[in-house]
Amino acid sequence: MVFESVVKNHLSKVGECSGGRKSFFNSVKHFKRLILNSPVLKDTSLKNISRNDVWTLCYLIQIHKRSLREVETLIRYLEIYHTLCEDLKEDTIFGYSLLSAFGVYLYTFEPKIAEKVLSKTLDGDELLSVFNISKSTNLILNKMTTYI
Repeated sequence: MVFESVVKNHLSKVGECSGGRKSFFNSVKHFKRLILNSPVLKDTSLKNISRNDVWTLCYLIQIHKRSLREVETLIRYLEIYHTLCEDLKEDTIFGYSLLSAFGVYLYTFEPKIAEKVLSKTLDGDELLSVFNISKSTNLILNKMTTYI
C-alpha cells in the first residue's frame, strides 16, 4: 500500500500522460493520433488509449522528451512488430501486451538495455533509469516497504 502511493506520487510529479510542457504534450498527442490512424494498429490493444500499456508509452515519451519524428519511428516499429508477431491483438493479456510494447520501446530508443534484456545481464538500476527512477528513489521505496 505504501509502495503504491510512493510510486503514484513519483509518477504524478513527472506529470500525467497528457500533461507537461507543450512540445512534449504534442509528441504524446501525436503518438495517440498515429495509433488511432494506423491501419495496422487500429485493431490492437493500443487503440484503447486509456489502457496502461499506452499510458506507459506516453509516460516514457514525455519523460525522455521524444520528438515527433522519434514518436513516428516508435509507431513504425510497433507496426512492424505487430505485423510479424501479432502480440498486440485486442484480446491479448494486458501484461503481455505491456511487456511487448515496452520491449519495442527499448529496442527503438534504448538498444543497449534491450540487448542486456536478451542476454539476461540487465541490472535493475538500469531498468529503473528508463523510468527516471534513481537509486535514491529506489532506496526510499525499499525503506518504506520494510515498514509494511
